[in-house]
Amino acid sequence: MVVVEKITNGMDIPTCDTPNRVYKALTANAVKNIPAREAKNRRSTTMPMHKYLLKKDTLDLRDHIFYSAKYKLVEHLPTKVDLRASCSPIVDQGELGSCTANAIASGLREYLELKAGQSLTTLSRLFLYYEERLLEGTVNEDSGAEIRDGMKVLNQIGVCPEADWPYDISTFTNPPNNKDVADAAAFKVSEYHRIASLTQLKAALAEGLPVVIGIEVYASFESDEVAKTGIVPIPDKSKEQYLGGHAVLVVGYDDSRNMLIVRNSWGDSWGDKGYCYLPYDYFNQYSSDCWTSQG
Repeated sequence: MVVVEKITNGMDIPTCDTPNRVYKALTANAVKNIPAREAKNRRSTTMPMHKYLLKKDTLDLRDHIFYSAKYKLVEHLPTKVDLRASCSPIVDQGELGSCTANAIASGLREYLELKAGQSLTTLSRLFLYYEERLLEGTVNEDSGAEIRDGMKVLNQIGVCPEADWPYDISTFTNPPNNKDVADAAAFKVSEYHRIASLTQLKAALAEGLPVVIGIEVYASFESDEVAKTGIVPIPDKSKEQYLGGHAVLVVGYDDSRNMLIVRNSWGDSWGDKGYCYLPYDYFNQYSSDCWTSQG
């Protein structure tokens, strides 16, 4: 059970075939550019191997906040949660900055399908990524997006099946058609909630709810060691290059290791079969914009 504050969500989003929509680009939300430093544990010191285009959410006091009625005290939380067995297969976002859509559509929304006992319908990450960028006024750019905007699209429009719009990144600027929009409605969520702390994150996971989070990525995240083991170190900011922001899905935690279990979108050959282990201190220092939904 989730208790939320009685506050209003953001403005309604019209569907993609509604005429005369004008959206203002949220340029102020771009991830800040930090000067490059000498990189450590990297294959390349000039260019990152992946795109890190996550935008931090703008402040919105209307956000619904997650509260757990079951786990009101920290001591009531289980010491370990692992939801990987209920997740859909790992995907690969490729050379597109669509991490938010991968974490939300393929990660969270497909998990909710399976959790509800439904057969898996693979969902279109390109549909969600397009609608995120439409909301932000950047449909013609591989611009990344805010996690909140992805959750808002999922709530108000939904996401169509991958069969309608396969993940061919050469088509990422194409608008969805009327059938895509109609089919998307079946995969809406009724609500979405912001997570404000590690304790709230654990409580959501203990209730069986994965959490989409944004993290700051430094050079060591791309090291061979992380690619092999999935164990992410705390970055040394004095020596490592800042690469940008990235959205991932937290699917568990382990207090004996002080680590979160995280689903990435770089294929199942990366990390521990597509997953990695993020220290609690990493979450506390280098994460932002955490969201979940009950479906």
